[in-house]
Amino acid sequence: MALPDGWAGSVVNAIVEGQAGVKDLGSGFDRVAISPRWAASGDKSAQIRVRYPASVGYVAYNYDYDEATRRLHVKATSSASETFFSVLLPSGRTVSNALVNRRVATVRIEKVENSIYAHIEIVNKGPQEIELELL
Repeated sequence: MALPDGWAGSVVNAIVEGQAGVKDLGSGFDRVAISPRWAASGDKSAQIRVRYPASVGYVAYNYDYDEATRRLHVKATSSASETFFSVLLPSGRTVSNALVNRRVATVRIEKVENSIYAHIEIVNKGPQEIELELL
């Protein structure tokens, strides 16, 4: 099936903001939301790279969920000075411990209908390593 003219950008945007969960909250990824929804499709790992060609704005992350150890791990980097991290948890799971760059982090749990999300705010640039231990 071919897409109608002008729809390619809409399809890419739906994938980037939907399943991959990357959303520009400001201008040129200076503030970004990273909200991976891979648990919805059962994917255990993903690598995402999004960049604005006309600027230095970018977001990149690796997502890994180890069902055996119940650890969800995200390594992320971006040009953002402020990142809002929100991950859809696998069905029936909640967070027992959260680490950002190997330091204990505050996590807020939110239930949206039948889905559970873990939210963490990160206010500094550079690489971030998020690890969630799940129950």
